[in-house]
Amino acid sequence: MSAKKWSKRRTMQAICIACYIIVPIFFCIFYFLMTMSYEDILHHSWHAGGNTGTILAYVYNYLPRLGEFYQNLTMRFMDAQASLGFGLILRFFDAAMCTALIYLLTVFVLKRRPRLSYKDALVYLGLFVLLMLFETSEVFMYRFSYVHNYILAMLAMVGFLLPYRLNLQTAKPLALVGMLLLGFLFGISTEIAPIAVLIILVTSAIIHKITQKLTVKQFLQQYRLQLAGFIGILLGLIFFYVGAGLDSRANGGYSIIYEYIHISEIFSAPLRTISALIDHFWYNIRYFAFALVLLLFITFSAFIRHKQSKPNQLPLYLHILAFCILFLGASSLIKLHDDMYVRFLFPIYVAVFVGIFTFLSEQLSRTDVDLQTFAKVSCTVLLGVGVLMTVDMTYAMVRYHSKVAPVTNNEITSQNDGNLHFAGELPDNPYMVSSPIFHFRQLTPVNWDNDNIYMKYDN
Repeated sequence: MSAKKWSKRRTMQAICIACYIIVPIFFCIFYFLMTMSYEDILHHSWHAGGNTGTILAYVYNYLPRLGEFYQNLTMRFMDAQASLGFGLILRFFDAAMCTALIYLLTVFVLKRRPRLSYKDALVYLGLFVLLMLFETSEVFMYRFSYVHNYILAMLAMVGFLLPYRLNLQTAKPLALVGMLLLGFLFGISTEIAPIAVLIILVTSAIIHKITQKLTVKQFLQQYRLQLAGFIGILLGLIFFYVGAGLDSRANGGYSIIYEYIHISEIFSAPLRTISALIDHFWYNIRYFAFALVLLLFITFSAFIRHKQSKPNQLPLYLHILAFCILFLGASSLIKLHDDMYVRFLFPIYVAVFVGIFTFLSEQLSRTDVDLQTFAKVSCTVLLGVGVLMTVDMTYAMVRYHSKVAPVTNNEITSQNDGNLHFAGELPDNPYMVSSPIFHFRQLTPVNWDNDNIYMKYDN
């Protein structure tokens, strides 16, 4: 290898390594500086003297979701602001979860582990930047409870789907047990995504068996790992819905605030129910209808080229499109607004982003010189954006950390009515000023933030 080529290779490796490490640096700084939100402190207060069994029983009878178990168990060990102890380890574990999600999404897009190449680093850092620039950043930043519920749920979902995406085949007992556990965790992760995925898996399995002309025995032998995951989802859904999974959402305050439609009403008042479902559907897609149009274009493009392009990603695009349709259809039972919007539809955002970057990766796989130059320039630009995002976030978080430190350093107690009482003097304006460039922020520890505007781009 000539000296010039060696120099170019070293430059590429340095840029790619910087792209890969800026993500964990960003999340480590953020969660180290993050102050617990009001909800997080409330959970800490509720469970400070409790034991694990009591907490597990409480969550199962409230909302037996994966993230709720994790949130309520870990809040006992975390302080309002970072301090030496087990709580600090949990904060860095949150950073590791977010980094792992970006990494696994990259593996999902590439269908292999990312390498030190401009294209791979572009996909990895591009997913991170896109997730943080859009309102999806709220899921990562607003509250620890959002991270513990929705990032952990998405991590379970992507981890579960990877063996299907990579078409892994093994009959090793440890792998089958692991896949069964992953399926169970995914089954209790969120209300809608596991059911939507289950429908897609069953449909795909039937189509694959017919087109490949496999006998039932051949199919079961070939896809043991995937079948273990399928059984795991079923067990998770049974666990979730036998508990308070449905009742806690279909009744009470959530039902009123988000205008929940009981599906049984379609028999007693079909016209009114269908009209309400259609109204909810159009209302719910108001922020990302353009993304669905783009996904349709990508799918149509793949369909046109599916005979010429090898391998073609058409099946993946069809699965993503089916997932979005099923998820949005089920979501129409409620009318999504305030902070519920992004966290509830987070799987849709991620699915669309995966479709976009899979299409981009497919184009960059060609050996055109112009495309390689595009990948290099884009990777370098995104690295600059990532560094700027980190500086911007750190500046805002340091300021807010100092601002609310006097409040969180004093005694905080839970009152009989379930509200918190702060011994220290509260600041006149307890809300965080968004970071100057990218509008990053977290929610306040002082109240539920009902008077503040939720959506990232509404302020």
